[in-house]
Amino acid sequence: MELKNFSTQEMRFMET
Repeated sequence: MELKNFSTQEMRFMET
């Protein structure tokens, strides 16, 4: 689960 590193920022803006 190394995507958590980008999930924190990428998912944050993707939530919109």
